[in-house]
Amino acid sequence: MDTGNPDFFVSRGLARDSGVDLPEEGKNTEIPSPTGVRIGGMSIHFAGVKSTVLSEPAWLSGTMHNDASMPSTVLKNYEVVFDYTKRVLTIGRPGSLKPRGQRIPAGIHPKTGIVQIDAVIGGDSLSFALDNGASYSFVSGEILERLCKKHPDWPRNTGAVGCANIWGWWPDEPSWPDIGHWRRNRNGAERPWGGAGTGLP
Repeated sequence: MDTGNPDFFVSRGLARDSGVDLPEEGKNTEIPSPTGVRIGGMSIHFAGVKSTVLSEPAWLSGTMHNDASMPSTVLKNYEVVFDYTKRVLTIGRPGSLKPRGQRIPAGIHPKTGIVQIDAVIGGDSLSFALDNGASYSFVSGEILERLCKKHPDWPRNTGAVGCANIWGWWPDEPSWPDIGHWRRNRNGAERPWGGAGTGLP
């Protein structure tokens, strides 16, 4: 499930098992949108969704064991509940699910299906894409720099290591020597820190 990506990706293995004729290894291949997709007995429609057999990056289907994605262009046509506590995904036709929780304003792009929500951080109103396909939240360096200058007392760290280094994760990375990951404390002094990602409190 990837609420932050409008395109459908499928691994070479699943495409091959589904009878898709593939060219040579190492090349991403655009294919027709899939038909006959069902989840829990319900038909899921992919009509008009850009679809690609993904060879690169290889770790996405290999290391991460992902056979395919469910893009935002498909999800926007359904009601979807992500229950992370119970590890349950519910997908239903419009009007079939009863909303729970607190309602907040959100914008849904009519073409891509990507959801935008506003948040106030340190007095700044920022717009965020709701992307559950990403392991961590991303904020532009420019915004982070502005917030760090405006709030020098906030703890911060620089760089992305471990699981937050999602575009450069290697299986043996935990065994690498410490390369100097630092975190600035509230007094302004920097000290080694073993966390991950570039974050705000």
